[in-house]
Amino acid sequence: MAKVQITLPTEMEKKLVVLQGRSEAIIKNMLEAGGEEAVRHVRSSLVAVIGKNTTRKSRSTGELECSLGSSPPLLNSKGIWDTKIGFRESRPGNVTNAKVANILEHGRQGQPPRPFLTPARTKSKKSVTEVMEKVFEREIERL
Repeated sequence: MAKVQITLPTEMEKKLVVLQGRSEAIIKNMLEAGGEEAVRHVRSSLVAVIGKNTTRKSRSTGELECSLGSSPPLLNSKGIWDTKIGFRESRPGNVTNAKVANILEHGRQGQPPRPFLTPARTKSKKSVTEVMEKVFEREIERL
């Protein structure tokens, strides 16, 4: 039986060791960049639907758009790194930003839906992946 032995080039082996030690920082950088790109798409989609197809003049205050953001990248209970895109809940009164966003996305009696999250998620998938890949490649080049 023939035997083949393949050895990694020393330089590549050194880079893999460094990469392993920096993996957490690289993952965080990738998720932050991806989160910013996703927020950009959601914000654009939200602005495009606010005040559209209404029978009355829009009463938008801009609070929903201003409350949009992403969370810092965290390791969840299942051991998976993620970041969340959503709305902060510092809205005056007893109506939350989540409720306003939900009504906008799905509508309610007398108010047709004006989806902005679903289209933004669909549109942003490719660009978010590309942004994260660019960050990863940049980090690899730094090694």
